[in-house]
Amino acid sequence: MKTSLLLPISCFSLCLGVSVMNPASARAGTIAIYSNLGAGQSFNTAQGWEIDGGIATDQVIANAFMTSITATLSGVQLALGSIVGLDTMDVYLESDSGGAPGLIVTQLIQQGSIAAFTSPSGGGGLVTYTCAACPRLVAGTPYWLVAFESDPTTLIEWNWNSTGDAGTGGNFAYNNSGGLSGPWSEDTGDARGAFEVDAVTVPEPGAWWLLASGLAGVALMLRHLR
Repeated sequence: MKTSLLLPISCFSLCLGVSVMNPASARAGTIAIYSNLGAGQSFNTAQGWEIDGGIATDQVIANAFMTSITATLSGVQLALGSIVGLDTMDVYLESDSGGAPGLIVTQLIQQGSIAAFTSPSGGGGLVTYTCAACPRLVAGTPYWLVAFESDPTTLIEWNWNSTGDAGTGGNFAYNNSGGLSGPWSEDTGDARGAFEVDAVTVPEPGAWWLLASGLAGVALMLRHLR
C-alpha cells in the first residue's frame, strides 16, 4: 500500500477507535446506570422503610433495579438515616429469582457513617457503598439491593425516593425473618427506597481493535517516511 493512502486510512481507524471508545467524552469512567433519586440527588427526608436488626420486627428490605447497558459495578448510594443503635448497615447485591431476591452476588462495603434520622423531623443522607470484587452487570437483567441489619439493637431508615411511589426499574420486597434468603413478600406498587447504582463503562473489543490498527498504521507510515 502506498504511503499516501496509508496516512488517511490509519488516521480514520485511529479517530474511529477513539470515538467508539468515548462517544461523548462523558461516557468513559464512572456513570450512574440507575437512579430513582430526584433532581440534585434529592429524596424524601421524612419517610422511609425501617431495616430492623431485631428491636421489633427483624425486617430486611430489598429494592430491584435494571440497567440498559452492560457495565462493571463500582458502587451504590443509598439514602439512609440512623434511628437507634449503630450507624452502620449491611448491603448486598443479589440476583433475581422469579421476581424476588435470589443468590448473593457480592457484599458491598459501607464508606463513612449513616446520619441521624429522628421522627417526625426526618433526616438522613446519601451513604456510599463500594465493592471489593465488583461484578459485571448485564443489560436487561434484574438485580436486587438488599439492606440487612445484623446488630439486634440497631434500627435504620431507608428513605423513600423523592416521588414517594414505586417509580421504575423493578419491585420492592421485604421479609420479617431477618434473613438474606427470605421468604420474601413482594410489592410492585409501594414506595421504594432512594438509591443510585454507579458503574464503570468499558470499551467494546472492536474499539480496541480500531485504535490498535490506527496506531500500527501510523507507526508503519512513519517508518516508510524515514
